[in-house]
Order: sequence, then C-alpha cells, then structure tokens
Amino acid sequence: FLVSLGPAFAQPRNPTESSPALITSLGELRSLSVVQANLHLPVRLQAVITHFDPEWQLLFLHDGAAGGYANPAGLTEKLEIGQKIVVEGVTDPGLLSPFIARARVVAKEPGALPSAPLLAMKDLRQSHLDAQWVEVRGVVRSAADEEGRLMLHLADGAEWLTVYVLHYQ
Repeated sequence: FLVSLGPAFAQPRNPTESSPALITSLGELRSLSVVQANLHLPVRLQAVITHFDPEWQLLFLHDGAAGGYANPAGLTEKLEIGQKIVVEGVTDPGLLSPFIARARVVAKEPGALPSAPLLAMKDLRQSHLDAQWVEVRGVVRSAADEEGRLMLHLADGAEWLTVYVLHYQ
C-alpha cells in the first residue's frame, strides 16, 4: 500500500519528454476520462459566460460547441453574462464531468449567448447534460427569496426543477 504525498516524492522531469497536451475546447475537456482529468492537464480556451455567481463560486461557460464549468475561487474580476473570456486552469474530474480548476479569467469584449436547445425536464437527469446551456419549460409552483436569489420550483407533469435567479427585482 503506497500513498504519494506529491512533490516530496516527485522525480525530476526528463527534458526530452513532451509537455502535457493543452486542452483548448470544452468538448476536449468533457471527453477526458477520470484518470486523464486527474492529471491536471493545462487548459486555455475562449468562451462566453452563461452564468456567473462569485458568491456561490459558479462560472459556467460555452465555447460555441459545448458548455462547461470553471471554478472561479478567488476571482475578483467583475464579469457579465454573455461576456467573452479567455480562461486558463487545469483539469479536474469533478463529480459528473471534468471541469476547469484553479481558473484564471481574462475578460474580453461583450459577446452573445449561444442558442439553447429546448429539452424536457426529464432529460436533465442525463449526466452528459451537466453544465450545458439548455432551455426548459414548466409551471412555476412556488417562488421565494433565498439568500438574495429568487428560488423557483418549476413543474412539468411529474417532473420538477429548482431554479435560482440572480439579480431579480
């Protein structure tokens, strides 16, 4: 039984070894296995912000082909939904799908949100839809203020969904 504590046991890198592959799209990121994502591969990609909540440390992105999540811990820059950004970090396997850890963000010009496919609520249980930009329809069954956010309970037949809305009045 061996437990590695990291750098204390690390071997010097052979300068002839190639650098780890740079992940440049959210599709590439999402296609990584748990083992690959655990290698903390470097990530640098361009995307549009689809959701940003610094208090809850949520940053969701879309690169034109796929959506994804980046952990914005410690991010102090003011970002807007729809804004184009360059995000750098490293891969992490996540609970449902790989994400960008230790994210650093450079804000660019305003952009446009991608079109969102309309899905049935029951489809949202599929793990491949984690962090994807989608549209759903339902009936609001209840609404309440929770920690400064509007919390809605939506229903569509037997299916239900909790939605949090930022910046509501």
